[in-house]
Amino acid sequence: MNDLFGKQPKQRLYVVYMATNKINGKRYIGASVKGLKSRRGAHLKKAFSGERGYAFGALCGHSP
Repeated sequence: MNDLFGKQPKQRLYVVYMATNKINGKRYIGASVKGLKSRRGAHLKKAFSGERGYAFGALCGHSP
């Protein structure tokens, strides 16, 4: 399938993942183009720096 200029759109591979809080069973579903290891590291970096992102809020039951 071509776009308006006759070019093929770039295809990206996404990693879809699910994180589950083992204590309360809450789940967070996300996607990344950089890979699971990189995305997990970014989530952990945010959590340990005190920044509360979407994954933290979803798993703990708080808004980000």
